[in-house]
Amino acid sequence: MLTRLASYVRRHHVGLLALFVALSGTAYAATLPRNSVGTAQLKTDAVTTKKVKDRSLLANDFKRGQLPAGPRGAQGLAGPTGPAGPVGPTGPSGGVEKFVIRGGGPGSDQAFCQGGEVAVGGGGNANPGFLYQSQPLPFAVDVAPVGWQVGAEDVDGSPVFTSAWVVCAS
Repeated sequence: MLTRLASYVRRHHVGLLALFVALSGTAYAATLPRNSVGTAQLKTDAVTTKKVKDRSLLANDFKRGQLPAGPRGAQGLAGPTGPAGPVGPTGPSGGVEKFVIRGGGPGSDQAFCQGGEVAVGGGGNANPGFLYQSQPLPFAVDVAPVGWQVGAEDVDGSPVFTSAWVVCAS
């Protein structure tokens, strides 16, 4: 009997060796520690729909916009009114405003406030044509404006009758 076994092993040694390696590899894979296979070990498209347990994924497992939004819910009841905040300090009282119009000329016009007044707004008119410029005078960030300047022209670029106006406050 031992001679028959030795003869069998001699004739089939390559096949037996392959069987031993294959079985030992499976045994090794079955003894891997928990959570030892991760993203780096997975091949592209290795996880398919059939391999994912139904209802096991969460909304944050998907990209934005992949999951359809559900219907909008009913509006909730209004909450209670909060307490009133503290009264703020009284601001400076504004000066008297006045409106100054100046009849213009061809192409551009300026309207000025009187001494001690500041320009708080302005504008202009073009007849016919359009305004291409409307700005305070002087046009500087650190200087209080004392007037308003406008520029106008017709669609062909020729100057038109222009009038400027300014709102002044003391």
